[in-house]
Amino acid sequence: MKFLDRRYTPRAKAELVRFKWRLYSQDERGFFILKKYLSVKNISVIAILGALGAVLMLFDFPVPIAPSFYKLDLGDLPCLIGAFALGPVPAFLIQIIKILIKLLLKPTSTAFVGEIAAFVFSAS
Repeated sequence: MKFLDRRYTPRAKAELVRFKWRLYSQDERGFFILKKYLSVKNISVIAILGALGAVLMLFDFPVPIAPSFYKLDLGDLPCLIGAFALGPVPAFLIQIIKILIKLLLKPTSTAFVGEIAAFVFSAS
């Protein structure tokens, strides 16, 4: 931790290292995983919200005043709930799961342009 030598006191360095090891854990293969997001509860909530978002994404409604290709779906609501409840990283995972399940259930009609646009719009 060479970068910590000049900026922080020894106590602050110890706090930063302790905080880092509380958030990250090293598994037996040497990979660092983020403990906060990979608990069993969070993984199950992410999976449920992703599946719910995919089911809600299948039902789309035309916008009354707009052209016929504008569709409104409610698939982003579970992602918003997950973002407020769990944070931005689980919301990103919910979006990925939602798009993948939707592609399995209903094939694309826009050569993945609509799915990528929905993902970028929802993730931003």
